[in-house]
Parts: sequence; C-alpha cells; structure tokens
Amino acid sequence: MTILVWLALGAAIGAGASWVLSLDTRFRRILNVAIGMAGAVAGGVLENHGRIAESPWEVTGLIVAASGAIVFLGIVNLFRRSAVQ
Repeated sequence: MTILVWLALGAAIGAGASWVLSLDTRFRRILNVAIGMAGAVAGGVLENHGRIAESPWEVTGLIVAASGAIVFLGIVNLFRRSAVQ
C-alpha cells in the first residue's frame, strides 16, 4: 500500500510540474509523471533505509518522497534544457 501512495504522490507532482512548465508535447508530460513517480519511490525507499515503510501515511516518508520527486524532476529538466540550447 505504501508504494502505491508514493507512486500517486509522484504522479501528482509530475503532473503539476508539467502544468507549471507548460510542456508542449504529450510525451514530455507522460515522462514528467514517470520521473516524478520514480523520484518519489527512490526518496521513500532511501528515507526508510532500503525498505518499504509499514504505514503509507508516515509524514516524514511522504515529505521525503515528494522531495525525491521534485529533485528528480529538477535534474531531468535541467539536463533537458541544457541539451536544447
């Protein structure tokens, strides 16, 4: 159950990032959602020392999962912009 919450949180953050960045293609929007999901899971697993938390609603786990999604999205968008220029 916890990993599903992290995936949903990451998807929401990725979708929000696509909206804020006004991405022009559907592929980039889907990619942002996938990157947000990956970042949320990575952050959640790292925060729990390599394991899935027992409770999906641990506040620290949600904060770190959200931070992981934001960091992954920032890194990917940084490289994406530098490749375009």
